[in-house]
Parts: sequence; structure tokens; C-alpha cells
Amino acid sequence: MAQENGSRFKLVFTDWWYSRKYLGVTRFKFPFPNGLHPAFIAEANKILSDDKITNPILLEKSFMRSTTLSDTFQKKDPETGLDNGNYFRHTNFIGYFAKAINPNPYKDLPANEYCVTVDEIDPDDDKIYYYPLEIEWDGVRLAGDTNTICVQGEVHTYRLVDLWPKKLIEYFKSGKVKIVLSNIVDPCAPMMYIHQFEDNVKELGIPQEHVIWIQGNIPNEYFYPNRKYKSIMLNSIISLTQANENIKKYPRETGYTATHRIMSDIVRPEDLDSNKLRKKKFLCFNRSMGRPHRMALAYLALKHELLDDGIWSFLNHTHKGHCLDELLKLYPTEFKATYYADKIWNMLPYEIDTQHLSVDEKFSFQNIDVNIKEIYSSTYLHIVSETLFWDEFDAFFSEKTWRPMLNLQPFLYVGNYKSLDRLQKLGFKTFHPYIDESYDNERDPIVRMHMIEKELLKFKAKSLIDIHNWYYSITDILKHNQELIRQYNNYDPLSEIWKL
Repeated sequence: MAQENGSRFKLVFTDWWYSRKYLGVTRFKFPFPNGLHPAFIAEANKILSDDKITNPILLEKSFMRSTTLSDTFQKKDPETGLDNGNYFRHTNFIGYFAKAINPNPYKDLPANEYCVTVDEIDPDDDKIYYYPLEIEWDGVRLAGDTNTICVQGEVHTYRLVDLWPKKLIEYFKSGKVKIVLSNIVDPCAPMMYIHQFEDNVKELGIPQEHVIWIQGNIPNEYFYPNRKYKSIMLNSIISLTQANENIKKYPRETGYTATHRIMSDIVRPEDLDSNKLRKKKFLCFNRSMGRPHRMALAYLALKHELLDDGIWSFLNHTHKGHCLDELLKLYPTEFKATYYADKIWNMLPYEIDTQHLSVDEKFSFQNIDVNIKEIYSSTYLHIVSETLFWDEFDAFFSEKTWRPMLNLQPFLYVGNYKSLDRLQKLGFKTFHPYIDESYDNERDPIVRMHMIEKELLKFKAKSLIDIHNWYYSITDILKHNQELIRQYNNYDPLSEIWKL
């Protein structure tokens, strides 16, 4: 749909970088991400005008990210400790937008083909204009809150809405331009910041219906008929697109950091050998431990002596007191909670293959394409520890969801309510009745965690050979899931926005 009507869709950007003129003509121009303070724009223009900058904007996949600007601004000022202001860098949104409307997939679409300045908007045409705010990380908070940044030693405090020119605000009011807040790589931020942005918009006289959120999940309150806030919430599963892209590239060299590289590959049907007994029952990855369900999994692994039955990671320290607080959220009646919280604290980090990383790197490494085949081929049941488990949002799928499917593993799913139901609607098969998956229908996260624990203990009680035989009885399901990921070639993570 997007490609068929590609000329109708345009993105609006307020600030642009123009290349030096050649024979009196500006050869090309690139938009800066929306939402940047004028002081940042001025300093960025100085940097990009430096004669040494020969390739200021990367065009790979049309993401238009500037490595020079990222290296300069995506860090804190050493004296003030404040961020330097590059919050809203071009993200996956603009890349997939360009891909969706591009009639020639073998050629990059120049930015000026689908991106316009405010002055280039024709108020009388029939085009659909979106003003994107590409808000990775904690950008949702920054979109609604008051921000303080430091550029070249000068401190600036501002709200995002205060940066918009009057002409653009008028387009927002009329609906000629819609505001799109894209956070498709992460679960959305707490609702208080979403509401804060909606209040800021309303203050300017902009109808909340002209605000579109497109992200990895949707707040459940959006489905309430009498909700106070009226902005539009859309879903995106960018991780499915990434899984489809990755499966075709293996084997390939990957790494957690630029200096530590390994050869990654997936388990394939031809690798399966029913005569070979695997070493462990379980595989479970957990990085950030400041989440109740991750603390609960560490607690269960200790309480039920599961560590030796599987390959587990529990990496990043949280504050010591948080161990107890997070554990009690899902196991409020555990009278030995303090004992287990202390044991969890003392065992962190519990690692598989990240011993070479520094403490800072363990918080920030990228592992979306890292896939150590040997880990999967030596375990049977994957315990998916997704990003979210609570009841504020609907299902969210990160790369964690696709790892077992890419590697021919069945899984217990530690994620949000109705996650398995959503996977099934996408065509993937899960494991009922072999696993009692009624936990997926349980809204209460405490009850849901206890139901998952019950299933986990069933596998604890089984012998390795029994799990081995069960595994090889369901390989048709495992192969189906892996092949379906491979077939999702044309899945568009922005499909919901075209329906508008």
C-alpha cells in the first residue's frame, strides 16, 4: 500500500544540512532529526561544514545517521554531566519508511524525494505529511518533559514543543501534518510521559488525535472506551523484520563490541541428530536485572537448583536493595525473600560468554545478531525472558522472542499477557498441549509467574533422555517456526501507519 501511493507520503523536517555549493548549485541536502535544540543544530552545522568531513551522513538503508555527529554529541558533557543533546537521531523509522515507499528496492531513495521542509508543504495538495520524532532510548520521557542539555559549555533548558515554528503548529492544528513519535525498537515509556506530551500538545491547541505513537507495543489503557487521552497508538514488530534479515546472513561475523568478533550461525534442520544427547535442559538469557520477572527467574533458578540443569545468564547488577524489591513484586509471600535476594546479589554477574566485557559494556552491548550456535545445540528448552512482563502494555517482541525459533528450540515464554496468542496470529506455532500455555491468558503477573514456575518444574522433574525424546517428537513445529521467519520477507514494520 505504501509503495503504491509512495508519492503521497512525505516526512517533514524543520532543520536541514546543505552541502557546499558546486558551480553555484547546492548538490544535496539532508534533514536533521526533529526535536534538536537550535544550539545543537548550529554546532552540528559547523562540524559538518568542516572541509575534512567528506561523508557526513551515512546512507546505508537510508537511515541517514552521521557518525561524526554521534561521536561528538552522544555522550555527556564532562564538566556538567549533562547530555549534549543528540537525543532524536535518525532511527530505523526513517529507513523503513524509505524502503516501504521506494519503487526501486535496489537503489537508495534520495532524502529530498520523501522529506520536505516546512516551507515546501503545499496546504492544498492531497499528500499525507508526517512530522517524525524518532525517540530511541528514553526519548518518550524527553519528548514530554523539560530537557536540560549542554552544548559547548552552554546549558539550555527547554520543552520539545517550544521548538516548533508557528507555521508548523498551524499545520498540526489543521491535521495537514501529523506528529509521529516513533519508538519501534523498544517498549514505550511509562504512561506519565506519554500523557505529559499529550498535555503539552493540547496546550498549543493541537488536537490529540493528530498525534500518532508507533512503537513496539501499545498501552492497554488505549483500548479503554472512555480513555481521557485521544492520541493514536499503533504497533510495530521491527524485530521480526530484523530476524528475517538476519536469518539469511548466517553464518556471519558478529560481536558484542567492535573489537571482539565471533562467527555466528543458527541451528539448522540438517544439524539435528536424534542419536546425540544434549548436555543441558534449559537456556535462559537475562541481561538487565532491574526487572521483576528477571529477578524472579534468578530466584527460581536458585530455589529449585536449576542452574546446573541449564545455561543461564544474569548479568547486570542493580542496586542491592532493588533485588529484594523486585523479587517481592512477583513473590510477595516468600518468607525467605531477603535470603534469596542476597544470594542473587552475590552471584551477579552470572555469565555465559561476556566475561571479556567491561562493566559499562555489559550494560550497553548490542547482541541482536550475535548467535552462538553451540549454546543452542547443547540445550533443549528456551526460557524466553522478554523485556516486559507486567500488565501495563500489550505484547512486545524483541530479538529475544525469535532466538529460540531461529535455533529450533521450544520455549516457555516469560512475557506480557497474550504474547503467545499474538505469535499464533502471526502464524507461529507454540507448544500446547506439551506445555500448559494457559499462563498466556492470565492478566495478573503474579499468578502468571506462578503458572510458568509450575511448567518449569515439570521439566525439572523430567530426565534428560525424556526431554530429548520429547524434543525430537516436535521437530515439525520447530522447523515450521524457523521457516516462517525466513518467509517473512515482505513484512513491513510500518504497515499500521499506512492504514491511517
